[in-house]
Amino acid sequence: MPTTAGSTAERKLNSFQRAWEYACRRSERAGYPQTIVRTRLIEQPFLVTTTPDDDAEIAAQVMP
Repeated sequence: MPTTAGSTAERKLNSFQRAWEYACRRSERAGYPQTIVRTRLIEQPFLVTTTPDDDAEIAAQVMP
């Protein structure tokens, strides 16, 4: 089944929402900031990390 632009945008939003929720939980437990970066991968558009690469495209930062 072909993917439409709407479903792609919705999937990205859902992926970002999951990354945000994970970053919030991780930040609260660890006590230090978490960064959500764009990966440009279809399977995993966002990644939560504490140490983003210098050339990473930062989507959001979560503070404890």
